[in-house]
Amino acid sequence: MVPASGSQGLEELLALAAMGLVSAPFVGAVAGLWLLARLVSAFRAPELWKAPGTAVLAGLVAASVAGCAYGQGILSGFGNEPDETCALRGVGGDYIRERLFPISEQCVMYGADSGTELVPGWVNPVVVVFTPVAVLAFATAGVLWVRRRRADRRWRGEVEWAEAEAGKWQPVPDGK
Repeated sequence: MVPASGSQGLEELLALAAMGLVSAPFVGAVAGLWLLARLVSAFRAPELWKAPGTAVLAGLVAASVAGCAYGQGILSGFGNEPDETCALRGVGGDYIRERLFPISEQCVMYGADSGTELVPGWVNPVVVVFTPVAVLAFATAGVLWVRRRRADRRWRGEVEWAEAEAGKWQPVPDGK
């Protein structure tokens, strides 16, 4: 049977999007735990700290933590209507005042200067701490990568020089 309108296709698409949104935190949590386990295993092998991949891994963990915290802060006041969102939180408010950094979403009554904060208190400190950690880790990975490339080139240059020198040498005749 063919539907009379394209609404069924839209409903299926929305259902798939909703399933993706529902499963995304679980997939993200599994990926984050895997990254964290890899980073913790690097503590047992100090030579891994000289590898750029370990610094990239640390940067990914820090960026993931900062990104998840920022997302939690942004979505803390998410809702259809300000009065519904504020009522779900158990506070009164006629409108929501938002700031992106530091993350702030407040339920505010008309005529009031301040309101009730919807963003959890831990979000902004986590974002402020882990964002520079991620930047420093990625910068460290870049420095380690450049050092490794220079060392490889230097080693290759010494090998090429030694081979060139070896080609110049003449065998010494045996007592003839």
